[in-house]
Amino acid sequence: MVEDIPVKFSRWRTARRAETAPGGAVELETHYRSIADTMPQLMWTTDRAGRIDWVNRRWSEYAGRPFDDVPIDPNDLFSLVHPEDRARVDERWAAAQRTGEPIEMELRLRRDDGTYRWFLTRATCVRDAAGAIVRWYGSHTDVDDVRRANRTLQVFADLGESLSESLGLQATLEAAMATVVPEFADWGFINLVDDDGEFRVAAVYHEDPEKDAKLRSQIGEVFTRLDVAGGERLALTRDREPRVIRAATFDEAARVVDPGVLDAFWSVGFRSVLVVPLFVTGKLRGTLNVAMSVSEREFSANDMPFFGEIARRIAPAIGNAELYERERRVAESFQQAALPAELPDVAGFRFDAIYEAGRAEALIGGDWYDAFRLVDGRIVISIGDVAGSGLRAAVTMSNVRQAIRGVAQVHADPALMLEAADRTLRAETPDRFVTAFVGVIDGVARTFSYASAGHPAPLVRAGDGTFVELVGGGLPLGLREDVRGGGELLVLPEEAFLVFYTDGLIESTHDMDEGERRLRAAVADAGVIGSENPALAIHDAVLVEGSRDDVAILTVAVGKPPELARWNFDALDASTAHRVQREIGGRLRTAGFDEGRLALAELVVAELIGNTVRYAPGPIDVFLERDHDMPVVHVLDRGPGFEFAARLPPDIFSESGRGLFLISSLAEDLHVVRRPDGGSHARVVLK
Repeated sequence: MVEDIPVKFSRWRTARRAETAPGGAVELETHYRSIADTMPQLMWTTDRAGRIDWVNRRWSEYAGRPFDDVPIDPNDLFSLVHPEDRARVDERWAAAQRTGEPIEMELRLRRDDGTYRWFLTRATCVRDAAGAIVRWYGSHTDVDDVRRANRTLQVFADLGESLSESLGLQATLEAAMATVVPEFADWGFINLVDDDGEFRVAAVYHEDPEKDAKLRSQIGEVFTRLDVAGGERLALTRDREPRVIRAATFDEAARVVDPGVLDAFWSVGFRSVLVVPLFVTGKLRGTLNVAMSVSEREFSANDMPFFGEIARRIAPAIGNAELYERERRVAESFQQAALPAELPDVAGFRFDAIYEAGRAEALIGGDWYDAFRLVDGRIVISIGDVAGSGLRAAVTMSNVRQAIRGVAQVHADPALMLEAADRTLRAETPDRFVTAFVGVIDGVARTFSYASAGHPAPLVRAGDGTFVELVGGGLPLGLREDVRGGGELLVLPEEAFLVFYTDGLIESTHDMDEGERRLRAAVADAGVIGSENPALAIHDAVLVEGSRDDVAILTVAVGKPPELARWNFDALDASTAHRVQREIGGRLRTAGFDEGRLALAELVVAELIGNTVRYAPGPIDVFLERDHDMPVVHVLDRGPGFEFAARLPPDIFSESGRGLFLISSLAEDLHVVRRPDGGSHARVVLK
């Protein structure tokens, strides 16, 4: 109700003047002023020219002006207004003088001690019989405490929201600083105690970009030296209360602040500083430091409760953020261990990949990609997605991936690898299911054999721009019910581009058709597949709005096949066969084979050609591959075709199978598979 005093008084004064003689009006004026002097509001009136011709005692005491110092030029009154509010006040006062409309606005007025407080200002005018403004009545009601209380509640609400959205330590610290700067301080910084007990700069914030950049360059540096920090740390630990430092000198700062950061911090300004300890689980973890450098006000004991509450809310968030950081590092280490440390480096092929966890709180997911080279030169590719996320899904992913890897080392058949992974999954986590895709690249035969377990079909972009989807049948692992089946085979054209991915890539928009359209558009873009990392380029082109789920992408670019030593002849041509054996031996001797290893290698090659003569006479192709640690001899025939696993035949006295077993015993590895166009392809890895 007190806010309406100017309005009520103006009406009362006008009415009474109409009813009383001049002497009575003076008595009423004196009576009114006596009442006004008892009011908590700052009250004033103006004459016809707009000059202040009266103020109450409260106004005079607040402004520190003599009580009888009237009339007052309006500019003198407005000089109490905060500089940031002055233009707004001038505009409203000028408009009110033109129109006579009442004024109601909040502004800051400077007290005699230099402190600014918020007031609700109201003013109304009185007009004469002709309608001209003859007087203004105004009041300022102090709303600073209410406004600060409401603002404090809002600050704490904003701070809580910011901290809840900030998982990492640095984000948490920066969110805390942005809450108090620049509204409550010109700038600020947070120091954290390191393992050696030193205070190091952890976060800074200044509204001025140039000064902010200068301060940020000090993050990670020691702020307080051990030999001088003990007393201050002891006081902060003992008292647990904020400490106000007024008008610190450079010499005083130099005794506390480390020389390495002193110049940068001192150049920004330490006119008034408030230091608040941060306690996490009862231990001093660091300090929140806010400073005034250009503002007129200084920190006082009145500011301690507010900043103390800020610190009490920040400290648990710091503890949670540090716990999150530790868990994230563990999760990242686990995830990196579950993904290949490096992709194969194979002549004629280029491999690129990317993995991204879609949900920050999970940190780790069940998606994976894998690509590794077998000793015989073939490359095994697998990609998959475990239902769910988190550590349990990641453990399942690791088990499935390792099962695929283990079987591939013995028999790199995609269908067999999926069967083994399915059995592993059923035995260890029967409540889970996994989509997976497995393929094997044969760089010599230029083929890609593959099998799928309910996984999204990879895309192949041929050199002419056409697309092929590698669709494979089969349910996800864990739901297959011992379903067994063979895989598929693709002859790799030159300049082919293969894209393997998990469903998070195409489901991010909640519209798989749109996701697949974006994927095809990205793969069709020559700029994407020719970029530094095509997998990353595809990710960015498809996931424009970001990913909501885990995403794994693996790409393979097929180039020109490498030049290999090659011989083509009829297996029945003994002289040519012997010459080929000698030429292979000569190349191996150049590669560093000693005589003993050469003898074994020539014996292996002879047995391999001899076996072909017995079971697939006719033209054969022999290749020598030497682009990795152990040379590989390839023999491709045009016979009926068969497969071989390195084991003795049931009848050890039978000639059937003994030759190949002998070869496998003398060599590092031996695999024989059927060729898609007929015949067999034998690979012998020489020791």
